[in-house]
Amino acid sequence: MMQIGNSIRLSKKYGVNPTIPSCFWCGQLKNEIAILGKYGGRGQDLEVPIGIFLDYGPCDDCIEKRKLGVTLMEASKDPVFEGQPEIQQGVWPTGKWCVIRKDAADRMFGEHLTDKNMLFVDREIFETVTGGTEKAV
Repeated sequence: MMQIGNSIRLSKKYGVNPTIPSCFWCGQLKNEIAILGKYGGRGQDLEVPIGIFLDYGPCDDCIEKRKLGVTLMEASKDPVFEGQPEIQQGVWPTGKWCVIRKDAADRMFGEHLTDKNMLFVDREIFETVTGGTEKAV
């Protein structure tokens, strides 16, 4: 098994084993390539599928939509799927989100909460604001 630097071990079958990550928020493929090398646990050497979740960074389209106002992201106090990493301590996003106008967010949540233009909210608040419609702008 060949190793690149200190962190990437090449796959015997697939070499650098590249993939195109998918956006956690909308599911579309991002405009980037990730090199994973050996992939799979417990001694497995699998081909990395295209479109796997690697991080919470939004794709270019989601970034543009988020510029339109304040992004509300539905979040849980528990992981939504096995092995899901926290986005911040004690917060696991569900993947549901919407963008609302800044003035509406300030009225609902207070200006001091919308300074960063992103808020994590629980399911009840998210459904109240969106009427159950996710990704509404």
